[in-house]
Amino acid sequence: MLDSLGAGDRARFEAHLADCERCRSAIAEIAPLLGLMSRVEPERARRLIAPSAEGPGDDGPEPGHRNRVVSMARARGRRRRRRVVAAVAAAAAIAVAVFIVPAVIDRVDDGRRSVVALEPLADLPLTAEVELADVAWGTRVDRSDITAVEIRAVGSGQVLMRSAPRVTGG
Repeated sequence: MLDSLGAGDRARFEAHLADCERCRSAIAEIAPLLGLMSRVEPERARRLIAPSAEGPGDDGPEPGHRNRVVSMARARGRRRRRRVVAAVAAAAAIAVAVFIVPAVIDRVDDGRRSVVALEPLADLPLTAEVELADVAWGTRVDRSDITAVEIRAVGSGQVLMRSAPRVTGG
């Protein structure tokens, strides 16, 4: 394409490119096309540019081709939207299954309780009943007739939990 310029025009063109960054970048963008355009036979290039009185003929698409291409593009867009909606729905279902369902299940007190017999450590006239219940935050110790509880570690004797009755005004 640049070979179509005469020697004087080509020299002015190259001098302009040396000073104009905008034109240099525009030429750099189309440089790959120049090589491809050189492969097109001149007669075919003229037929592509000039409108034909006979219609598209061998060089152009069939009359219904545009409609088929548009229809295919719309169908592809619909499939893509369906895939996106399905992926979002699947992600939402996974989030519900992973985060919300376990949280709700943990909060439901289904009444399962364990009764554990406490072993006496000393010969004292003391009896008590304690029920352990699973709750969302851990294990709840329900005591019916105990006024105070202190739980110590067996080996070290360290106090693990201490509980006293609530004092109500009265």
